[in-house]
Amino acid sequence: MTYTNSTVTAQAAGNISIAYDYNNGIAATPVTVGVNYKVTQSTANLSLSPSTMNYASIPNNATSTSAAGSLFTLSNSGEVAASNLTFNITGTNSGLFSVIAGGSCLSGGTLEASPATCTIATQFGPAANDVTTGAKIASFAVSYTPYTGGATQSSNTATLNGSVTAAPSATYTSAITGASFIDGDGSSIDQYIGYINTNYTLDVTYTNDSVIDASGFTTSYTPPAGWTLSTHGCNDVAMAATNGTCTDTYTLNSADAGSHNLLLQNVTASWTDSSGTYTNQPMGGTEEYVNLTPPPAPPAITISNLQGDATNVMGISPITFTATISGSGTSTLTATLANSVTGTIVSDPSPCALDTSGTTNCTFSIIPWYTGFDNSTVGLPSYDPYTPNETEILLSATNGATISGTGVSSNSISYIITTPYIYLPAPQEGIASDTNTGITWGSGGTVSTRFEAGTAENGSACPSGQEVRVDNLTGLMWVQAPSSTTYTWASAQTSPAIPATYCGYTDWRLPTETELLSLVNYAAPNGDLAAWLIAQGFTNIQADYYWSSTPMSDNISVWILNLADGSNGTLPKNLAGGAYVWPVRSR
Repeated sequence: MTYTNSTVTAQAAGNISIAYDYNNGIAATPVTVGVNYKVTQSTANLSLSPSTMNYASIPNNATSTSAAGSLFTLSNSGEVAASNLTFNITGTNSGLFSVIAGGSCLSGGTLEASPATCTIATQFGPAANDVTTGAKIASFAVSYTPYTGGATQSSNTATLNGSVTAAPSATYTSAITGASFIDGDGSSIDQYIGYINTNYTLDVTYTNDSVIDASGFTTSYTPPAGWTLSTHGCNDVAMAATNGTCTDTYTLNSADAGSHNLLLQNVTASWTDSSGTYTNQPMGGTEEYVNLTPPPAPPAITISNLQGDATNVMGISPITFTATISGSGTSTLTATLANSVTGTIVSDPSPCALDTSGTTNCTFSIIPWYTGFDNSTVGLPSYDPYTPNETEILLSATNGATISGTGVSSNSISYIITTPYIYLPAPQEGIASDTNTGITWGSGGTVSTRFEAGTAENGSACPSGQEVRVDNLTGLMWVQAPSSTTYTWASAQTSPAIPATYCGYTDWRLPTETELLSLVNYAAPNGDLAAWLIAQGFTNIQADYYWSSTPMSDNISVWILNLADGSNGTLPKNLAGGAYVWPVRSR
């Protein structure tokens, strides 16, 4: 019979004939022989190897694992397959060990009869932050069904050994990265120096110098009196591994002189990283030494040598003065023109940066111009020189410097200016009258020569055809015979309208409106200004329009002078017919 898995299979019956000679044909007496036998069950037999598995240690950071070289081999030495494979890890530390993907044995699967084998991949970890450090042990076995209908059996038990270490925490450095004090480095031997009642800032930067990322990094510190945490940059911030940073800014402003140290060694921080959550951990800062004193008296600036403030022709003569600093410290003096007055303001040196231990004085030269009025004409009704009111030069100085001196009141200098007037030559000496309108300007009240022939720069006569005439009233040099050709305004500023060189001079230019108006003689006979200028030695003077270099505020039109009657007006820059050009140069 055959006995397999609790089932007996009966044998088939049959006859067998054996021919043999035995005892000369006489049958032997039958003999019965007893047979002893045992029936056994065919079964699976599983075993694990190795019997001990040692894992690399892991930190309790809730992420690290150890799985390298942790493969078990499950072998079946039995005659039949094992089914319902179940992986069992037991013991106090069983939660730290696990079966992972990667082996050929399947949970709930079957391992065929001998010599079948399969593998089981295992892992140690991860260990949570609260797992204590030290050795960790568990047991590992595989339970299975050894044959159909059989009771569950277990393989041999293997020992699992691992070790948990303390997970590293993020670490930080602190450094002073900015300080606005006037001196010192904050050490005990070179304290920060500042003045009372003044804002000073101190920047403290924290850097994650570990390989561990951190989150929620927040510093905590209550600074002493006078200090405030003005910018809490380290408040619930992420601190990346290696180079994550944040900065806190402290501000000091105190009315009390003396020591105002900042105890940065008392700063703590809280954060979370892979090793856990940390609260109020010391940041290892140092004490920053600060000393406040009353500020020194501000420097004083004295104005002297004031000239030109009482009688000043607008746009011509300057107002000048000298500024001198005294006391201690530095200050930059600035002058501005107020009340619709424009002009040029020049200081030497520029800017007027004064230092009691360096440049102690500077000079100013200011030429004002009142934009609300044009030139005036002495002797004509309603055209007498105009003197605007409330003209002043405003002075300001940095670093709290005081300003005083002759002519200075409330940091300003008052002055008097008059609008410039057009020259009207008097026909004769003496008091102006209805028939003797104008001014005398020669020595002793005489009417001096207005225009005379000019010379080259070396004093020699000008080449023929390049004669010039000098206006003794204004000092300007004019081309004696300007071109009789008209030009557009754009062409009027370049050659040939403006000669590149003439009588040896190379700085010829288009005159300003004011310079053109200086040629006007409103008392010219019959009002013929061109004829009067020709009588003064000029030639080719046209009783027509002449360009100036002075544009209108719209920058579309330009001021012109009509030498027919001395009137001024404007023409568009793009006027097709153009106007005449009279080159001039300053001497």
